[in-house]
Amino acid sequence: MIDFDARGRVAVMRTGVISLFVVFSTYAADMAATKARINIRADSNLVLIPVSVTDPRNRPVIGLGQNGFRVFEGKTEQKVLHLSNDDAPLSVGIVFDTSGSMAGKLAKAREAVAEFLKSANPADEFFLVQFNNTAELAVPFTTDLDG
Repeated sequence: MIDFDARGRVAVMRTGVISLFVVFSTYAADMAATKARINIRADSNLVLIPVSVTDPRNRPVIGLGQNGFRVFEGKTEQKVLHLSNDDAPLSVGIVFDTSGSMAGKLAKAREAVAEFLKSANPADEFFLVQFNNTAELAVPFTTDLDG
């Protein structure tokens, strides 16, 4: 579920595709009294938060910037230092109806599947189940779209 604040910014997100990089950083330096020796200690944590943002109708929300997100650790708001929009790999099952009711529609249905596969991420994997009277696994999970 996605909640929007008064400015229309996303307040609550679900996990998924957009990657937020949040750096929580503490820095402590201990300078020695001598010029020859300087001790520096630094601790840094990079936290990756994958999210997918959808509207109330479960449609993807695109074009959000860093200011569209608020991240909290406990009750303390943390600064979002980097935001990237990545195309994460998916595992997709395609169920294809080859029954008599599809007579005259099979060519269009095959075209639709081919167009869908053209938009795939190279790391996506797919399987194909075709059914007529019974369901049959026609192609097990594969990333090879040419085969």
